[in-house]
Amino acid sequence: MPQPEQAPPEARLETASRGDAGPPENAREVERHGDETTLGDAPATLVRSAIVHAAPKGGGREVTLLLGGTDVAQVAEHDGAILVLFSDPRDPSRDEMGWIPASAIRPPRSARCTPPAGAVVTALGTFCATPCPNARGCDADEACVSAGTPVAHAGRITSAFSYCIER
Repeated sequence: MPQPEQAPPEARLETASRGDAGPPENAREVERHGDETTLGDAPATLVRSAIVHAAPKGGGREVTLLLGGTDVAQVAEHDGAILVLFSDPRDPSRDEMGWIPASAIRPPRSARCTPPAGAVVTALGTFCATPCPNARGCDADEACVSAGTPVAHAGRITSAFSYCIER
């Protein structure tokens, strides 16, 4: 079986870019690993919202929040996390990168919407979510975030909906 392509982190810095834009603005702040598996900038769309971190497994500083439905390029995989390249939500003319849980792109095959989680419909798509009134309503490895846009959940449309996502 062929081994996954690997390159030293300093060599990969220049390869994580789209077009002639050069490396992402925050490339030097994002942790890289010698044993990460290169994913060749494969395009993907987030199946749920995810907090982007500077290191895998929710490590390092929080870079931003990407909403479900956001298009990304998959740069590498390491320890159950995917390094993604994306347009900065605050300034789409800039590219940024960071680590998200693999489940934000590829949900587990056994994942399905069951109570207390339920299907949430937004302008960006449909995803499973566990409602939360505050951070105490989520597991230790999750954060409670606001949808920020009107959503349909449990047959009702609401603009005040918060849900748990993996850190």
